[in-house]
Amino acid sequence: MQRSLHMVQMKIATKLLFRENRSYSYPRIEADPGYALHCLLAELFGEHSPKPFSMESSMGGEVIISGYAPAAASALLEHAQLFAGPDLFAALEGGSLLSKELPNVFRPGMRLGFRVRVCPVVRKEVEVNGKTRVIESDAYRDKASLSSREEVYSDWLQKRFAASGAAEINSLKLCSYTSVRLLRRTQGNERCSHTLQRPACVFEGVLTVCDGDRFFELLCSGIGRHKAFGFGMLLIRPAGKL
Repeated sequence: MQRSLHMVQMKIATKLLFRENRSYSYPRIEADPGYALHCLLAELFGEHSPKPFSMESSMGGEVIISGYAPAAASALLEHAQLFAGPDLFAALEGGSLLSKELPNVFRPGMRLGFRVRVCPVVRKEVEVNGKTRVIESDAYRDKASLSSREEVYSDWLQKRFAASGAAEINSLKLCSYTSVRLLRRTQGNERCSHTLQRPACVFEGVLTVCDGDRFFELLCSGIGRHKAFGFGMLLIRPAGKL
């Protein structure tokens, strides 16, 4: 049975992430906005939390969050009303949480414009002190002497689309690249924080759907690594509006 997919949008006051004496265990937003919002969304919505999601700051001191969730705004709001703190729940009142269900109407040959923020990294196994470890690194690092950064990252994205079997890219433009600091925590009883330096790229382009069901699943799952932290959300639009 195909799962449902809802695009949700909400606004959260930035001051909620800056305030002192918080009861939540997430970091200040300047440490890593994606991680802070990941924790905040989990606090609000639990298993219904949007993933992947994207974020942008507005002029009014708010963070605008868009994401794909398995449930509608009404279900998210119900969970928040039961389990979130009063201050966080108050941020959702007044209609700041909206949603719409995305129908699976994608068919082979359908052309769509898209925008996506990704973290282009690769993973490989290495031997360290006789043990096999999986390390993650910037996709550009091993190919810097062969190609430009845009070529490497574009190739990385095209391969992700090809591997999904969902769509093929017709045209692609790298709109922005930055190196960002990501905050992560180890697993287990004693969780320790550490930071990673990773590439962040925003691409726009035009694609052609190859398989409608696989494309719908690609929207649900997102593209690449760190999808629960503000990367990988595939935003679609009419092919002519880029």
